[in-house]
Amino acid sequence: MYWFRYDPSAARAERARQEAETALRLAPSLPAAHLAMGAYYGGVRGDYRRALAECNIAARAAPNDARVQAALATIHRHLGDWDGALAAFGRAARLDPRNAGLFFDQGGLTLRLLRRYGDAIAAYRRALALAPDLLAARLAIGWAYAAWTGQLDTLRAVWAGMDAQGRVRAGDLNLLLLERKPDSLLALLAAAHLAWYEDQPFYRPTALYAAWAHALRGDTAAARASFQSALGLLDSLLRVLPDDWRVHAARGLVLAGLERRADPRREAALLAQTRLYRRDTSFAQVLTVVRTEVLARLHAAAAPFTAISQRAVGLIL
Repeated sequence: MYWFRYDPSAARAERARQEAETALRLAPSLPAAHLAMGAYYGGVRGDYRRALAECNIAARAAPNDARVQAALATIHRHLGDWDGALAAFGRAARLDPRNAGLFFDQGGLTLRLLRRYGDAIAAYRRALALAPDLLAARLAIGWAYAAWTGQLDTLRAVWAGMDAQGRVRAGDLNLLLLERKPDSLLALLAAAHLAWYEDQPFYRPTALYAAWAHALRGDTAAARASFQSALGLLDSLLRVLPDDWRVHAARGLVLAGLERRADPRREAALLAQTRLYRRDTSFAQVLTVVRTEVLARLHAAAAPFTAISQRAVGLIL
């Protein structure tokens, strides 16, 4: 609840601490209790060194527990220890070779962050072979190809297949934007009736996508009105989530669209000051890409996505 920002309140963080401490008090030698404390230190406090220490205790007590090795793989990735992450993933995969989540997350995502796109796609395909309904893996393959080759054919085919299954196509917003199809994008927004586009790690008002679509069509007045609408929504949200980097990232993109020269730079600077940027190697990549996009839009306010952004979206999603 806290990590994915559904409830990033201090009360939620405190509850996570209390639950983990209670687990350790009741069963101090239980590996799962140390995993819980590791999840608190990593997911709430951002203290991956202490999270690693807790998971190492669990690993010594349960060396053949794939869950412990998966947790170690994730923590090593956050710390930027890529060799450690891949080694732990390999151990987890040997212990639990039919766990699709391992190949999707600890395997595919780690390899994609390393720009080893071919290996990442192989891991995603392994996850799909184990869990054919894992739609996130299908999308990840499409985005990996987009980042690797700059081609959207695979991603387009994935979305078309999902549409045939009657799936919600909110994520098609980014694809239509990359394809530079403003009319289709505006039609989708009108049909979806969405105020926000949320797809970890993004949280953006759909008015921002409408603004980019209008800008693509050359309708400056409509684009500015949509940018203003998006800014109003983000400013309201900022009062509730003042420290949420996703809100500041979206706000930077909106302000760049409004051509307010200093304001987007301030939002980009805020991103560089966040705990995730300074302490979390894997998320620092995401934040660097977003900062780059915000700053790039200052010089091309009417261009919805640059070539850099196309590869960046593939990396992030």
